[in-house]
Amino acid sequence: MTQNKVLVELLTYVQGLGKPGDRVSVSSAQARNALIPKKQAKILDEKTIESMNQKAKRQELERQMLVEKRHEYQEKLHGKELKFELR
Repeated sequence: MTQNKVLVELLTYVQGLGKPGDRVSVSSAQARNALIPKKQAKILDEKTIESMNQKAKRQELERQMLVEKRHEYQEKLHGKELKFELR
């Protein structure tokens, strides 16, 4: 007998499965009968997974842009002497 597996994202800590935010594969029966009714997990369909992947890509691009901008400022300030005065 084969079990149908579904991909879920945990919303709470579930002993033996993981912590909130973890993506795990569980039997459809476990998801349907235990995890989802107790609001411990949500099923990840292809649309949700694609949306999450796009969000992760956007965040990575934003992070890279910030790193590049930081390097630009670092190059501009390198070798410069800054003086601050208290008033």
